Amino acid sequence: MFTSHDFPGAVREALERVATLLDTIFETADDAIFLMDESHFIDCNPATLRMFGCCSKDEVIGRTPMFFSPPLQPDGSDSAEHAQRYLKAAFAGAPQDFEWRHWRLDRTEFDVEVKLNRCFVGGTPFLIAVVRDISWRKRLATQLLQSKLFSDSLIDSLPGFFYVFDSNLRLVRWNKDQLAILGYSEDDLSERSLESFLGSGVNRHEAMTLAREVLDGRVATSFLETEVVRKDGTVVSYLCSGVRVSSPSGPMLLGVGFDITEQKRASMERDQLLARLQALSRARERFLVGLSHELQNSLEAIQMRARFLRQDRQLEEAPLQKIQAACVPLSDLLFAAVQSCRLEADEVGVSLVTEIEPGSWVSADIARMERVFVNLIENGLKFTPSGGQVRVSNSVTDRTAVIIVEDTGIGIDPQLLPRIAETFRQAEVGKTSPGLGIGLALVNSIVTMHGGRVRAESSGLGLGSRFIVELPLCEAPEARSRSTVSA
Repeated sequence: MFTSHDFPGAVREALERVATLLDTIFETADDAIFLMDESHFIDCNPATLRMFGCCSKDEVIGRTPMFFSPPLQPDGSDSAEHAQRYLKAAFAGAPQDFEWRHWRLDRTEFDVEVKLNRCFVGGTPFLIAVVRDISWRKRLATQLLQSKLFSDSLIDSLPGFFYVFDSNLRLVRWNKDQLAILGYSEDDLSERSLESFLGSGVNRHEAMTLAREVLDGRVATSFLETEVVRKDGTVVSYLCSGVRVSSPSGPMLLGVGFDITEQKRASMERDQLLARLQALSRARERFLVGLSHELQNSLEAIQMRARFLRQDRQLEEAPLQKIQAACVPLSDLLFAAVQSCRLEADEVGVSLVTEIEPGSWVSADIARMERVFVNLIENGLKFTPSGGQVRVSNSVTDRTAVIIVEDTGIGIDPQLLPRIAETFRQAEVGKTSPGLGIGLALVNSIVTMHGGRVRAESSGLGLGSRFIVELPLCEAPEARSRSTVSA
C-alpha cells in the first residue's frame, strides 16, 4: 500500500490539502454523513448528532441503520427488508438515491433523502451515506396541496360563470358551473379564446378592447353587459366583471359572469318583478348550498321534503276548480321545478339535464303547475338507477307548449301503457316497483283543468320513459299591452 511518503513533495502536499478539505467538509456539512461497513456505522459527522438527537458519536457508532428507522415506512413496507436491499445494491457498486422515514433517538419521526455510495479504504469496501432532512419540504407540499384543494372547492362553489384568462386571453381556469351553464366539456374549455365565447353583437369589439385594457393596467376593474355563445349556438346575455391579477407567467384576467337574459327580457310590471326576485332568491340559495357542507345539504333536503309534503296535502285537499291562473313564462315554472329537485338528483346520483327554451307563456296556477313538473321529475329520479339521466325540455307546436320529462330508467311494460294513458291509476312499472298512482292521477287532473293533456311513452322495460305535457299557449303581457296601444 502506498503512503503519502511514497510521493514527491508537491504531490504529497496536494494530497494532504485534499485530505484537509475533505475533513473540513465532513465536519461542517449540514447533511448527516455516515461511514458504514457491511452492517454498522463506524463514523459520523457532527450534523448526524444534531439530526438524530444524539449527544455523542458513541450513541451512533456500532448501531445498524434499523436502530434509527421505524419498523414500517409510510407506504407500509418493511423497513428492514428495504434497507437490506439498498445496502446490498450499494455494496455491489450501484449508487442508491431514495427517500426514507427515520426516527430520532427520542423516537420522533422525520423524512429524509438518502444517497448511498461505495468507497474503498486500503482495498476494503465501505459505504458513505449522506442523509438530508426533507421534513420541511414534505410539510410545504402538504400545505400547498391543502391550499389548492381549498381554492378549487371555493371556486367550484361560486355561482355563475367564474373564469381566468391568461395574457393571451385564453381560458386557463373555470368553475364547474360553467360547464353546465354553457354546455361545454373540460376539453372544449381548455385554452379556449375569450373571443370565441362572444356573440356577434355590437359590443363584441368593446368587450375585447376592455379586456386588453384591464390586462395592460389601463383600467382597474371593468363591468360589461355582453352576449355569450353556448356550445349549442344559443346566445345569452351576461353581466361580466374583470380585474387584473399578477402571476409568474404574466398578468391574467379574472372575473365572474351572471346570466341576465331573463332580467333583460322582463318588464317592470308586478308579475315580472316578482319573477325576478324569485330568480335572485334561488340563485342566493344555490350559492349558500354550494358553500355549505354535508350538514347544510341534509338540512336543506329535510326542509324541501317537508315543504313538498305540505304542498301535496294542500293540493289534494283543495278542489281543483279553484285554479287561480295567470299568464306566466313557462321557463320560470320549469326552472323552479328543476331547482326543487336538484338536491334529490344529487343524492341518488342521477344527472338532471335541462333543454329549456324561454319565450313561451302559458295560463297556469303557478303552485299547482310547478308541482305537476316536480312530480314528473321526481318520478324519473325514483325509477332511474344511479348514473342515469333525467332530461327536461320544451318546445312549441301549433300554439301548444309541449313539455317532455324523459329518463333512462327501468321503463314501462308496453302492456301497461294503455292502462296508464286511459285511467292514470296505480300500475306496476317493471316487475316489482309501484308506478305513479295517485301522483299521476293528480297530475292529469291539474293539467286537464288547465285545458291540456298528459300522455306516457316507453319503448319497453329497461328503455326509459317519457311523460309529455301539452298546454295551450297564452299571449305574453307585453304583447297584449302593445296590441291595446295599437288599437
